[in-house]
Amino acid sequence: MTQPPKDCWPIPLVDDCLFIDNSSQERIMTCKRAAGYYIAHKRELNRANNAQTFGKIIHKGLEERYKSFGTYLGADATLAMTKIVTAEFDKWTPEGDDFRNYGTAMSAIKQYSDQYQLEDFEPYKFPDGKPFVELPFAQPLGTIEVNALLWVRNPDGTIEQRHVGHITIIQKGKIDLVYRREGYLYGMDHKTTSVMGPQYFQEFELASQVHCYTWAIKQLIGELPRGYTINGLGIRKPTKTGKSLEFIRHTVPIFPALVAEWETDTMQLVAEFVEGCRTNQLPKATKWCVAKYGSCEFRQVCGLEPHLREMSLYSNEYRPVTWDPLHE
Repeated sequence: MTQPPKDCWPIPLVDDCLFIDNSSQERIMTCKRAAGYYIAHKRELNRANNAQTFGKIIHKGLEERYKSFGTYLGADATLAMTKIVTAEFDKWTPEGDDFRNYGTAMSAIKQYSDQYQLEDFEPYKFPDGKPFVELPFAQPLGTIEVNALLWVRNPDGTIEQRHVGHITIIQKGKIDLVYRREGYLYGMDHKTTSVMGPQYFQEFELASQVHCYTWAIKQLIGELPRGYTINGLGIRKPTKTGKSLEFIRHTVPIFPALVAEWETDTMQLVAEFVEGCRTNQLPKATKWCVAKYGSCEFRQVCGLEPHLREMSLYSNEYRPVTWDPLHE
């Protein structure tokens, strides 16, 4: 087998299928070089992320609420949610003096339960009675014609160069909740955040994830949602003057034409990424090296001379990407 050159970008294929999730798409849209490190090299920063882990724990509590108890939240449901959260904190301790701790999680669950004790909607149920809650999906989005030699990363991790005729793009993800209100279908995504307000919700109006997940819901149940609700859970460090806990929901209206446009745009963006991998042309988008939420995780790699980047990328500063919405 021919050894791959150090500067190649091997495309991870499974039976000539490329699986793309929201994290991959956001990187492709933001910076193709970062997307190459994440998708082709399957590397991410090796650093504890308290916010991310805390958010996953809150998600598990909400999953129990809507999957097992549906619309009404009584004492039994609250107890079940707190048991789930407690069990997760038994396995995890936040690093440093972080406000995202067990006490904050318990306060958030209690206040959320009080505010949304009786929902004005019904979780959607499949014909077998299973609720549409925290459901992973993998749906074919389209096909890219390649007809060229590509460096390919196989499922076992080996890298080979071979001819690829076409690549089927498989969109994957995990949908938090689908529900009906007054006969209309909606999707919902739970978002824990330390930032809340009008500008925060504006980010979702044209977001790829919102249109991707509404597209996926239609593929799964044959009906396009009327809207997609961002279930915002504002959880901040307590202060004397500000709110440490704030729960706000914002529903993005869904238009079929914009969902269709998302399909076209996504296929074009992924095709450009694949071509960039083939031609070794994945330019840095340096405007996003430092953004409003912090630095790009690969900024230190890109800041090195080219011959030193691989050594940094495969150092202990980075680790293999392991998260997968299909196997979470």
